Amino acid sequence: MARFSVRGVARRIGITHTAVAYHYRDRRALLSALAAQGYSELGEALDSEARQCTVGGGERVFRYGVAYMRFAEQNSTLFELMFSLDMIEQSDAELSSQRIRVWQRMLEAVTAATAAGWAGPGNPALMALAAWASGHGIAVLRAGALRHIPGLPSAEAILRRLADAVDHASSATSAAAVSKTGGAGTDKH
Repeated sequence: MARFSVRGVARRIGITHTAVAYHYRDRRALLSALAAQGYSELGEALDSEARQCTVGGGERVFRYGVAYMRFAEQNSTLFELMFSLDMIEQSDAELSSQRIRVWQRMLEAVTAATAAGWAGPGNPALMALAAWASGHGIAVLRAGALRHIPGLPSAEAILRRLADAVDHASSATSAAAVSKTGGAGTDKH
């Protein structure tokens, strides 16, 4: 990414530098447009996964994590750019819009999952952020520092373990609540 240039892009796609400069004022503007496109493609990957997922609850959140990992692995340079705060214009309207759309997809999936009892009671936005941060951290570690370590579990296996841990914690919390109330529920009328 450091060697990226508007002239290089123009040369590679067979147009003049001035043609690129007509649409993008500088390198950051072009990179911001590419990052926005990356978020759009990530959103499409999440939508595709959602259409294929026939079960609800935490499984949809897990499938989103798998789609996120797959996107990160298959588009590593674009993925890196999307989160490179120093290379893109953070206030770019289209970039912000596409980021928000991805966030909304993740929040909707987690909200639906928590409504079905996944992850226990609490703030779905907090859980959505924790899920995104976990998936992102795993993707970055697997693409970078841990890339050459043999025998690491697959990204899907790691995510499955996290999802199972959340499911287990949710079940334990629900069982404890039932135990405290003697199975009578917690409604107070």
